[in-house]
Amino acid sequence: MENPICLSYVLTPEEIEAALIVSGQSGLKPKKSIFQSALLIGLFILFTVYAILDPTALQYFFFAALSLIFAPIPVILPRLTLKSRAKTAADGTTLEVKISPGRIDIEGFFQKWDIPLDEHRRVFESDKVFVAQAEENKLLCIPIRAVPPKELEQVRDILFI
Repeated sequence: MENPICLSYVLTPEEIEAALIVSGQSGLKPKKSIFQSALLIGLFILFTVYAILDPTALQYFFFAALSLIFAPIPVILPRLTLKSRAKTAADGTTLEVKISPGRIDIEGFFQKWDIPLDEHRRVFESDKVFVAQAEENKLLCIPIRAVPPKELEQVRDILFI
């Protein structure tokens, strides 16, 4: 068996955010958010038309303003929540990772664990990170910056074969 590739790194909030997005655990649902915002904009238009038709009914102005104020929230709030989760998770813990054919051994967060690289593995890649999903939706984020350039292809081969 060949020597494992040893990495040591501290994750940044941006890398954690990228890992959550690429793994599908970000909580972002763009179609749903756009639909909700479009619905609120539709209500704004409807209440504005009613307010123009009946200027004495002040509740139409109120609901039009309320709809317009709340319209961007379905798009903005999930992104702010994701940034907050990533910032909280980036606690400065140093991860010691050993990548070898068949498994990844991790030491950090006051525990040791491993991810078997078998047929049940789920591995993702973005332009910033590799993400390996273990049991219980536990994610391992490996920043591409932490992998020496000469070993990058070898890591990619181990993770995706």
